[in-house]
Amino acid sequence: MTKKNARAEALAARIEQGAAELAAFAEGLSESEWRKSCNDRDRRTLGVLVHHVGTMYPIEVEAAKAIASGKSVDDVTWEVVAGINAKHSAEHGGVTRAQALELLRANSRAAAQAIRAFTDEQLDRPMKAVVEILPWRETTKTLRQLLENIIFTKEVWTAALAGTEFANINGTPDAQRSPAAMLARLEKTDVEFHAILREVGNRGDWDCTFVDALCEPAETFTFGGVFAHIMTFNAHRRLMAIDALRQLGVQVEGFGDPMEYEQSVAPWSQEIPAR
Repeated sequence: MTKKNARAEALAARIEQGAAELAAFAEGLSESEWRKSCNDRDRRTLGVLVHHVGTMYPIEVEAAKAIASGKSVDDVTWEVVAGINAKHSAEHGGVTRAQALELLRANSRAAAQAIRAFTDEQLDRPMKAVVEILPWRETTKTLRQLLENIIFTKEVWTAALAGTEFANINGTPDAQRSPAAMLARLEKTDVEFHAILREVGNRGDWDCTFVDALCEPAETFTFGGVFAHIMTFNAHRRLMAIDALRQLGVQVEGFGDPMEYEQSVAPWSQEIPAR
């Protein structure tokens, strides 16, 4: 008899628990709720979403098996995922509760069984997958793409915050993606972005909203939420870029940690007595 792997067993149990909780939620929905859209941004019905979860188990298990065997999984991009979601929604818009629950239960059982077969060595094997962190405009296979994502993010949000047009909304021309051109773009957008940041801070308008007319359709965000969004995801991209530079043999100062910066300049290096 094969000895169970405790970690794989725990992961499988979580799959089963999640599926059971989703099934219980779905069973408690009224017929009108089953046909209700998830939210204003995701117009899929709750029924379609339950069926979607069941559909995705085999795909996710195959990806996990590929990673466990040491293969690279670099073709699962957000563009591919969006295509899968759109195709599924179009094909299963009228799915019944019985059909969705049958698929959810069958595929979650199969997924749990597959995960139980994983060894510790497979669970701990380093991933060779390309990391993509956003479901839009996020390709991170090269250093140029990483740097472009950092700069483009600031440019497009600066235009949105200022309420101005953005010529490169559908992508930056190659002529503007050389190292010198990207540096010039970054310096320009930094000045504009920081001016807006200071103005919002001086007014204390972090929780106030603005309309982002560059979105299709237009969307409303808070100033504070947007600034936090930019800092969060550009910090991730910056760390990835620093690692890429080091792999290319470039001498990089520091690790991209804000605390390093504070310690390197005055007056933030001053010691404050502990209380």
